[in-house]
Amino acid sequence: MDRLLEEFHRIPDDAWGDSLWDAHCSIDMLLLRGGANGDEEDFTTNDVSNNPLLADFPYISSLLAPDGPFGRTTYGFIFRTKPGGMTRVHTDDHESWTRNVRVHTPLISNDGAVLMSEGRSLHFAVGGVWTFDNQAVHSVMNGDTTRVHMIVDAMPNPKLAALMSAATFHAGEEDPVRWKATHWHSWTYKFARSAPLGRQEKLDLGLDPDGFASRVTSTQCLAKLAGACPLKTGDIEVAANGIASSNVSRSPLDLVHKTMSRGNVVSFDILRNGKRKTVRVRLVADTHFMLKSRARDFLKRIFGKVAPGAKASKSGY
Repeated sequence: MDRLLEEFHRIPDDAWGDSLWDAHCSIDMLLLRGGANGDEEDFTTNDVSNNPLLADFPYISSLLAPDGPFGRTTYGFIFRTKPGGMTRVHTDDHESWTRNVRVHTPLISNDGAVLMSEGRSLHFAVGGVWTFDNQAVHSVMNGDTTRVHMIVDAMPNPKLAALMSAATFHAGEEDPVRWKATHWHSWTYKFARSAPLGRQEKLDLGLDPDGFASRVTSTQCLAKLAGACPLKTGDIEVAANGIASSNVSRSPLDLVHKTMSRGNVVSFDILRNGKRKTVRVRLVADTHFMLKSRARDFLKRIFGKVAPGAKASKSGY
């Protein structure tokens, strides 16, 4: 652990980036071994290589090597979870991940940091190496300090089999409160999608490297045609209702869908063509633009009530 931590603390700040997945809503990450496209495919491609940064970190490199303790490794990365942060419930169900065993080596942790799987929680203590069934529904709740795990995906091989056969099984404990807290609670229409900027790109734009900065990658056509989405592809969101950072969301859009409800009005601070401006959105139900939902609202306006068996949805722009 001393060697591992010594190298970890030498990782430069500009090497870190935000996670590529909404489920990892409070995670910085560093890809150690994988693809080189800078997108989600880096974690699933067969064309893998070591991050050039590893040339300066021989001990971490040795843990990823074929003759290392885990044998044949495919992908390697470090996840750094913010204090009080979480990873929402999800499954690691990509086909390429189902062939691997996902191994966690905690570098820095705290007693309040737990990984949860199907309602049960367990603290992965520093000084051990852990694995679990990541095809099951799982999530993470962090405590009050930063949590750092180095994660390696290893193909089944004799070295890994020997480690697992000598391992101790821990069932964890029932943890309904924290398990529920990490579930998705969004019932508002996802009118746009975005991807966080890297630290260096934030700095180049004069933005806080630890604050929100997320580029809109797509907008929903129906919402745009209805005048319910003032965001445009290429806009960079930097705040929602004045909130410019969060431990439980990776972007302003994610924060909105996590913490706000239909009927709420949201003001987004954005950069568009290098100029800062504010746009407003009134949230609607996630079924608002579905034909069935629109038909129900039409019947309600005509007859003053909802058709038998139907439920009204609160809507508006």
